[in-house]
Amino acid sequence: MLFFYMANAQKNNFKIPDSLQKKNYEYLDDKIYEFRKDSIKASVYAYALLNKAKSEQNFKEIINGYQNLLHLSLKGFALFMLTA
Repeated sequence: MLFFYMANAQKNNFKIPDSLQKKNYEYLDDKIYEFRKDSIKASVYAYALLNKAKSEQNFKEIINGYQNLLHLSLKGFALFMLTA
């Protein structure tokens, strides 16, 4: 039962904003880096990169997308731990 819940939690209904749909990976990656201190803004670009990579079945960029999200989530977790 827990596994089913965890698997469903991974499903994401994120829709790439129209303004980002035609952007290339380099642009999206640069924006993730630019907004690295603002995880909310950076995550929009990170999810856009990941969804673009998934739709194009670009496995190198899928890995990059998950790596970006991991880094963003670790920063948020570290901030949470510091303030707790």
